[in-house]
Amino acid sequence: MPRLQNHARLRWLLLGLLLSFGAFGAPAHGLAQTATATDTPTPTSVATAAETPTATSAATPQPTAAPSLSVADPNLIGNLGGDGGPRNLIKVQNLQDHQLRVDGNVQLGRIPGPMVGPANVAEAYSSCTGCQTLAVALQVDLITADSRQAIPRNMAFAVNYQCTDCDTIALALQYVLTVDDPSQVPDEADQLMAEVRQELDQLNGDQTLTLAGAEAGVIDVVNQFQDLVVYLDEQRDESTDPTTPDASPPT
Repeated sequence: MPRLQNHARLRWLLLGLLLSFGAFGAPAHGLAQTATATDTPTPTSVATAAETPTATSAATPQPTAAPSLSVADPNLIGNLGGDGGPRNLIKVQNLQDHQLRVDGNVQLGRIPGPMVGPANVAEAYSSCTGCQTLAVALQVDLITADSRQAIPRNMAFAVNYQCTDCDTIALALQYVLTVDDPSQVPDEADQLMAEVRQELDQLNGDQTLTLAGAEAGVIDVVNQFQDLVVYLDEQRDESTDPTTPDASPPT
């Protein structure tokens, strides 16, 4: 009887050991799964580190040379002027060898408001051999006595590009007159504009003239109106260089 009891106790002991082994084995498997789940962010961390050089490379492009801005750049001239008045731009481009080209424009600006900011620009451009170029921009601006801010702009640019024996002249003439009524043009100013227009029409296409003679013809007309000289801002630029600094090819 005691022997049977011992056998029974031995069986129960073995059974308990087996049950205990199974119970501890399951948590061991569960911890392995938990460890795997915990390691899941690791690839994310690696991917972030791998992406860092790519982001840095994209944010640091290869350096490029800044484009040069020519004084004859139309974008520069296009930014002149604004709400305070008109813009008068005459650009004369001469690409014909041994030719004289003269052109110009006359503009009347009426600016009754308090802000005065007209722009008058003459641009002469030559890219040829033995050629001569004259650009004339004349602007007459009528403003009122109540104008609080007057910033008229008057500029002349003479530009040569790969020229041989070229002579290029830009002439900008701007008059700013204070009047009671901008809708009424003073007689002398009206006559000045008419005669300059007529002179430019005669000079345009006349190949018997020299550049100096063409410019003198315009100046002679201007000098006839001495009463308006006090209102005149005259800008002149001349270039005989083969290539003016920062000049760009013709367009």
